[in-house]
Amino acid sequence: MIGALHGSLVEAWQELRIHKLRVLLSLVGVAIAVCSLTLVVAMSTMAQDSLRASYEQMSGRAATLTLETEDPRLSADPAALRQAADPVLEEFSITRTTVLSQTQVLVTGEYGDEWADTLLIEPDHGTIFSTELVAGRWFAPGDEQNLAPAAVVNENVLEDQGLTASDLPASIELAATEGAAPLTATVIGVTPGNQWDMREVRLLAGAPASTALAQEPQQFSLQAWVPEEIADDLAQQVSSRLSTTTGGTWSGYRSDAFAFGDDPLGVLRTILLAIAGLILFLGVMGLLNIALVTVQQRVREIGIRRSFGATGARVFFSVMMESVVATSLAGVVGIAVSVLILRTPAVMAILTDGMAAAPAFPVSAALVGFAVSVGAGALAGLLPAIVATRARIVDAIRA
Repeated sequence: MIGALHGSLVEAWQELRIHKLRVLLSLVGVAIAVCSLTLVVAMSTMAQDSLRASYEQMSGRAATLTLETEDPRLSADPAALRQAADPVLEEFSITRTTVLSQTQVLVTGEYGDEWADTLLIEPDHGTIFSTELVAGRWFAPGDEQNLAPAAVVNENVLEDQGLTASDLPASIELAATEGAAPLTATVIGVTPGNQWDMREVRLLAGAPASTALAQEPQQFSLQAWVPEEIADDLAQQVSSRLSTTTGGTWSGYRSDAFAFGDDPLGVLRTILLAIAGLILFLGVMGLLNIALVTVQQRVREIGIRRSFGATGARVFFSVMMESVVATSLAGVVGIAVSVLILRTPAVMAILTDGMAAAPAFPVSAALVGFAVSVGAGALAGLLPAIVATRARIVDAIRA
């Protein structure tokens, strides 16, 4: 079986070498189509990965629940909030949680004080919100006991300080309001910057110095990472249970962006796939016409092969393999070109905007491109192969 397949492949390659001028132009169309198709699949996959990472960093993984209470004694004190909520969270086997409060602090830089968006969080926040670091480390147990509060800042803050990643750990000065005495914090990690020059600071909510920096009134909530399939029911049950155990009013809801389920790239991907499919169809039709003409010119050759014992199946397979080998080679060329295009600096700059690391070329896109090229060759070779097997031996030899 393997020997027959190898022989058919060699035979198909020899025929392509003989008729290379006839099939070259049609294969160019197939290569362009496969390249376009691979680009569409790869770019949509890479863009979806980038969007998913952005969504997770902004709103949390699927599924993230937000649990809030109207009781000011709990919402203003992360320790009290934890004490009230932890037994219920443990009861529902929810282990990945963090308190969260948003505020602003003044960061003293080389050119004056600048406001920075600030999050008071706990270590699990990095996991729930898929936080990426470009330098340093994330919060670890025990950091809340540091005399100088540990801080994770983005690259915009580091640039304002005239610091680089090699300077970590480094000290920066933070203040709650203008004119307030600054507090020295230690930068232990750096997250990617952003094109809007927004400054971001993350501090541990459990550190007394961090809480002192927050502007009043503070409003803490709980974020929890739970299984997506039971997120809605779990939000209702946990909030109801918290209301019962604490005697206050709690609300729970799913707050991650994936709850809406919309695909922002769906329309664009459909249009591009339709264009690539049209190009592929035209390339296959050109290859089909050339293959039919070639078979008609090889009728005498096919008749002689049949007279020497070649079966109809062998003739059918060999003729079809010519198209399959041709389109496979064109597909490999198209995939290689698509990889080169996606690795150009301009394209990579668009795809990696705001990401700490460049996404890898998706293997699934290459596999789809190659599978389509093989399938196109099989379709283009099917009709000529049927014509070749139906040729009568006597008529073929007389041709």
